[in-house]
Amino acid sequence: MFRRHFILSALVIPTFPTIVLGSGRKILVAYYSWYDNTFQEQIRPSDIDATTSASLQAPGQVTIAARWIGEATAAQVIPILAKEPYPVNYDDCLDQAIDEKTRKYRPALSSRQLFPEFDFLFLGFPNWSYTLPMTVCSFLEMLPAKGKIIAPFCVHGTGGLARTSAELRRCARNAKILPTLSINRDDLAHSEQTVKEWALYALKQTF
Repeated sequence: MFRRHFILSALVIPTFPTIVLGSGRKILVAYYSWYDNTFQEQIRPSDIDATTSASLQAPGQVTIAARWIGEATAAQVIPILAKEPYPVNYDDCLDQAIDEKTRKYRPALSSRQLFPEFDFLFLGFPNWSYTLPMTVCSFLEMLPAKGKIIAPFCVHGTGGLARTSAELRRCARNAKILPTLSINRDDLAHSEQTVKEWALYALKQTF
C-alpha cells in the first residue's frame, strides 16, 4: 500500500474575505510539479497511475493552484525545476523519490532557474512519498531564508500533508512559515476562489 500513496491527502481550506493589496511588496510564487519535472514528450496515457490519479496532464495540479495565486496577488509564478528530469512512469518515479528521501539527497536545480528577490514566498508542492519533493528542499536550502515569510500550499490525495510541513521547517529554519494550505486534488477544480482568498488573507496577516 505504501507505493500507492505517492503524491497523495483532505481539503482543509477556510473561507476569507477579499483583500486589496498594497504596493512595494516583493512577492513570489514558486512551485514544484511532477509534470514540469519529467520528460513531457514521452508521456503516454499508461504512465498516469489509475489507482492514485497521479496526473501527468498539462498543466500540473500544483501549477493550477500556483497560477491562481499569481493572478490574485499579481506575483510572478515560477516552477522549481530539477536539473535531471524524473521518469514519466509512476512506479519508477516513486522509486526514485523514495530513494532520494531515504538518502536525504538534494537534486541539483536546473541551470535555467532564476528567482527574483522576495519578501513573501507562496510555495507549492505535492506530497511525494509522505514528504516534500527533495528538489523543493534543494530550492529552500539555497535561499537566504532569514526574514522571509513562506506560505505553503500542497495539492495531494489520500496521504494528506503527511510530513511535508515538518520537512519544510527543517529546510527553511530561518524563515517564518505559515500553516500549509491543504488541497485535495479531487476538490481542486472547484477551489479557485478559496485558493485566491487564502492567498490574499495570508498577505494581509503578514504585511
